[in-house]
Amino acid sequence: MGLHETRTKEWLLNIDYRKRETFAYSCEAYARVLERAKTPADRRALAKEYGSGPRISEDSVDPAEVASIVAEAAAARNGWKVLLAQCAPPSRPRSGQGQHSMKTMGWEGQLKKLEELLLGETP
Repeated sequence: MGLHETRTKEWLLNIDYRKRETFAYSCEAYARVLERAKTPADRRALAKEYGSGPRISEDSVDPAEVASIVAEAAAARNGWKVLLAQCAPPSRPRSGQGQHSMKTMGWEGQLKKLEELLLGETP
């Protein structure tokens, strides 16, 4: 359990590399919303206000996406989790086309799968 790491790199947050700027702008905007809002209704209103006009001049970031993420975060109980989820790398299935891996199958399932492979049968 924990974050992904290699021998040479350790990621503090599980953020998609291509979404790093989006994450940064979203965090900054959401922090400002939290700073100014006293109630959940205030958070939603401030997020809507944030999304009403262009606030980002970067070409590498989609302002509409940032506004959408901030609005979703403001509506959630824990908006920081929303920010992480929206900017996380896409998940990849651990095995073939969504099939169970041999590690997660019981021994009966493993035996059946092995028989299918040996006999050339497909389910």
